Amino acid sequence: MPRKKINLEAISTKIISYICLFFGVTLATAIFFPFFKDFDNLKSLLLGVGCSLIASSIVVLITSKYTFRYNKVKDLTEDWGLYGIYKSRQEMNNDSNIELSKVKKNLDIIAWGLAGFRSIHGDLIAEKVSKGLKIRILCPEPNSPYVATRSREEGSAEKQISQNIMDLTKWVFELRIKAPNQDDVAIKYYNALPQEHYMRVDNNVYIGPYQYKKLSQQTISFSFKYGQLYKIYTSYFDKLWDDETFSQPAEKV
Repeated sequence: MPRKKINLEAISTKIISYICLFFGVTLATAIFFPFFKDFDNLKSLLLGVGCSLIASSIVVLITSKYTFRYNKVKDLTEDWGLYGIYKSRQEMNNDSNIELSKVKKNLDIIAWGLAGFRSIHGDLIAEKVSKGLKIRILCPEPNSPYVATRSREEGSAEKQISQNIMDLTKWVFELRIKAPNQDDVAIKYYNALPQEHYMRVDNNVYIGPYQYKKLSQQTISFSFKYGQLYKIYTSYFDKLWDDETFSQPAEKV
């Protein structure tokens, strides 16, 4: 059985609240002790302080549960940068398409062949590249055994993904001609276990797994604005891109 994570902040809040509640009840009921019989002002003070402690303790106990939940959500969105969770990559595209229309500086992608992407956004990307957009694409080597395996898992034609990757490579080399600096548009192959789908659009990152017997557009996906997860994923992409033992520049086809 997995061990339940202990929330020390929540435990401390409950302990303090119960202590205050105990003192509140003690003070409020102390007025019934014989000792305080002739001290009306003191009894009023004890009753007032006691009731205040009881009321505040109850409020803290009730609201702390929701406050901690809110703080967790706040941590995910503000510190980690989680922006969206989507049932499918197709659903995620509704958001990513908006960011693509505004992209100016960087477009980094880890994918297979991007056939649908090229069909829908080809003209837009070409226009952006002519204005200085930098593009880096990582994809499996077309003849990699992993590509053949993925084709079987998706139920695609035997050479479909391999052909898509070669078409993608041809597309990238055509884009290079439009770029002010051709080195700013590049594609590299890797021959290793497939990476998850990844796309960086300036300060936005979109990711999602590749799942068995599911087309990529049907898998759950996530998006992150600039935050901790954005930094982790962009740094990871940079390491893969720069690691010559992992990825190599694709040849023109």
